[in-house]
Amino acid sequence: MLAHFGISLGSWEVLGPLVAGTGRHRGFRVRAEGREWAVKSHTSAATVEGLAATHALELRLTDNGFPAAPLRRTQYGETLVREGSTWYSLHGWVEGQQISIADRDATIGDHPDLVGDLARLIAALHQTSGTLAGDTDAVDPDLLLELPRDLLREIRRPRRRLLSRWQALRLKPGKTEFDRWILHVVPELAERAARLSRQSVTPGVGGSDIVLIHNDVNWENLIFDERFRVRALLDFDNAVPAPRALEVGACAVVLVGADPARVESFVSAYEAAFGAPLDRELVRLAMELKCVRSVLASVMTHLGHGTDSARLRTWSHHLYESLGALPPR
Repeated sequence: MLAHFGISLGSWEVLGPLVAGTGRHRGFRVRAEGREWAVKSHTSAATVEGLAATHALELRLTDNGFPAAPLRRTQYGETLVREGSTWYSLHGWVEGQQISIADRDATIGDHPDLVGDLARLIAALHQTSGTLAGDTDAVDPDLLLELPRDLLREIRRPRRRLLSRWQALRLKPGKTEFDRWILHVVPELAERAARLSRQSVTPGVGGSDIVLIHNDVNWENLIFDERFRVRALLDFDNAVPAPRALEVGACAVVLVGADPARVESFVSAYEAAFGAPLDRELVRLAMELKCVRSVLASVMTHLGHGTDSARLRTWSHHLYESLGALPPR
């Protein structure tokens, strides 16, 4: 596979696996030609098809000086190569430090300028990605509001000859503390998912508001230097055309929390950098959508693996707390 990218046989060594948030290996970290690289594997046909747009975005971003991990191309200009049933991409490794959502408040307390810096980073992303959104198949923005309900259906759907994940959890002996927490919060999340599915974002969204959003901005996808300046935003694989406000709200609740003053500082800094206002109600809706969708996705992952994950617990608890702190609509 590496030979496709012009890396000669025997000139590389595997340093270790790349571990996704779910705990599954999606590739490897390698050293070759005096540099380190992240090898990412892709097996889903839908994912591979979508990567054509996301890789075009990544190439445009790095060409414009945006902090992202550079993609390596083959001699034919390709960013994806195939071996067997798997496709691979190769990104330059970015050294630096990362934090988790549990470290967020302390880090922002020590580096208050980070709120504005992160908002301007997202604005710069959208300024570039807006020029590419028209090259990607359009997605009805309102479908994004149905994703939490879709996750809930999957959790509750009976599996062939098996109980549903939800039934299995209810009958599970020796439940963990996280199991009991899930049983407590999912009914509320189900009510919120149903309300979100009845909302619409399209009336207040114009064509210029649609950009390719990153769609997975979190602390694990951000690399910082020792002074907490952003060195790279990683993992654009989930990029999708959507209203800017949906990403700004999702980023706000993850990166700064639900504190109204911090959220306003983040949104105002974004607006100033992008040069256009945002609908605050749509931003608030996006914050709720992010919390409900992400907690349910974490529940799905937990039930699929059958074991507790400290990262999933921390992530879920923080977003659920933020959900409760959002101002009522």
